[in-house]
Amino acid sequence: MNNIIIFLFFLSLIYGVKQPAWALAMIIFLFPVEQLMQVSWPTIITLPITGTKSVNYFISLMGLFSLVGIFLKRERPILGLFNPVTSLITTLLAWAIISILWSRDQPTALEMTGFGLPYYVVRILIGSLLVIEIKELERLWTSVIILGLLICIFILTSPGFADISGRLGIAEGTKIGSNPLALGDLGAVLFLTAILFRNHNNGFKFDLVRISAAIFGVAMVIQSGARGQVISSAFIAILFFPLSAPIKNLKNIILGSFGSIFIIFLVPFAMSLLQDRVAEKRFSIEEMLYGASSVSVRFQNFLLLYNEWIQNPIYMFFGLGYLTFNALRPGEIYSHVMLADFIFELGVPGIVFLILILFISFRSALFLFKIYSTNLVIRSSLITLFGIIAYLLFVANKQGDLWGSMPLYMYIAILGRVAYLERFNNDDEPVINNN
Repeated sequence: MNNIIIFLFFLSLIYGVKQPAWALAMIIFLFPVEQLMQVSWPTIITLPITGTKSVNYFISLMGLFSLVGIFLKRERPILGLFNPVTSLITTLLAWAIISILWSRDQPTALEMTGFGLPYYVVRILIGSLLVIEIKELERLWTSVIILGLLICIFILTSPGFADISGRLGIAEGTKIGSNPLALGDLGAVLFLTAILFRNHNNGFKFDLVRISAAIFGVAMVIQSGARGQVISSAFIAILFFPLSAPIKNLKNIILGSFGSIFIIFLVPFAMSLLQDRVAEKRFSIEEMLYGASSVSVRFQNFLLLYNEWIQNPIYMFFGLGYLTFNALRPGEIYSHVMLADFIFELGVPGIVFLILILFISFRSALFLFKIYSTNLVIRSSLITLFGIIAYLLFVANKQGDLWGSMPLYMYIAILGRVAYLERFNNDDEPVINNN
């Protein structure tokens, strides 16, 4: 099995160079692929220079070569790269770097920034450029479903991954040697994509693949033990599913109702089927409200930053400085509530950037939806993108941090760029194409 996985990995790299949508799907699932390859090809982590990040370098180079191919084939391939939203994200991150000057934990802040910058390059500067036209979203979600399904199957059947204390990860004795949250995001994104990408041009057989992907996505997110991912993905799926196709007749009403009921019953059923007693306790109301990494803990983190922030008007304007939280509560590094980081560590500029990013993104979403609401395939593609962004916004305020939220920034940048190109190509009066 390991030899098959290794072969498919390098085959995917080659295919990704020729197919930008597949390359972007590989970038989306960067961390799960990294974990899978560490188990399937342990010697990869011993490679000189790159070491444990070898898989990341391979995928990044694939994305870069795929982007070069776009540059050679397309006119103005970087048009819209620094659209208003992407520019705001970049400025926000730059402000965070500047704020390190007065941060109370400069060494850790510099370390986290150094860790995050390469992913800014891969996900924003490369990833967001791999989608040129809005119609290419269909190829992206098709690739995400196929690739995500394969990764889930390989991980869930691999003896190198184990359930330890209700969480799935790479087993290192009695501890997990990997990040289960990455597997939770893998399952959640796959589940949402399979559920929301209802209309496509791939035929009935692909619908069978979608159903399989939804089931394996649910299994993965539950097995990961990531409570926020389970709840958020189920909620977003129910909320956005009716929007993914117009409700104009009895057939669509029945399909929409059945789909929502399917989601409502699938998640609890899968949880009862897959969870052992340890995992079941982790998902109990009491544990989620008052246990480790619970709502109450996150609220305490929020209050800790708030109480420090209001002590000085200078703090209130300029912020406490990026990663000051680690100095206030050593060992936890960041608050796990991205909203708190934006407001209290980055001050008024952080608040302004956040409001502008969300406002422009929301306006771009409405702009695109209004144009393509009658185009079934593009409508489903857009709702899938909106749903994933909404999911990641929820999760960012449960486990997120400034530099660790790069997937969220990437999807927002893709939305911003697609909207920018749509306005540019159609002189603000796009022609609706329902073919």
